[in-house]
Amino acid sequence: MTLEEYLQKYVEVLEVERNLNWDKGDIILEGVSTFGKDILNKLAELSRMSSATLKIYASIASAFPKEHRYPDVPWSLYRAVYFKARKLSIDPVELLDIALSNAWSARDVARYKSQPEERTITRNCSYCDITITIRGKIKDGAIIHCPICGRDIGTVFVDEHSF
Repeated sequence: MTLEEYLQKYVEVLEVERNLNWDKGDIILEGVSTFGKDILNKLAELSRMSSATLKIYASIASAFPKEHRYPDVPWSLYRAVYFKARKLSIDPVELLDIALSNAWSARDVARYKSQPEERTITRNCSYCDITITIRGKIKDGAIIHCPICGRDIGTVFVDEHSF
């Protein structure tokens, strides 16, 4: 087996796992819809998982319609987005769009705050060899561009000095 074949095999397993997580959520939702909430205890017993874990699968599946389940996005990112969106009382699909447009990891999503804070951000543009300082209410997740060349020189995160 070559390295490429080995890596492809691993990617295929990751895809299967991601699809199974979505399928679990969809099946749990269908079971609750058809048989009521009591089915959760039976499913938990069958899967040797807690009913709370099964509720998480169902909640995530419910929050992201099939048209927003992208095959190249890890399920762990959806999970992080779901919990952060719930905490901030915002639409999970909206937060997913923000995360994907900024190429965030699950960790980046966890650091996201929706409300702007008064702060001072300093970034360097290595292309123009200048330093840019911005003061004001800067929303977490904002992308900073160099005013001279227009290149992306960083994304703003809470408690982050340079990212």
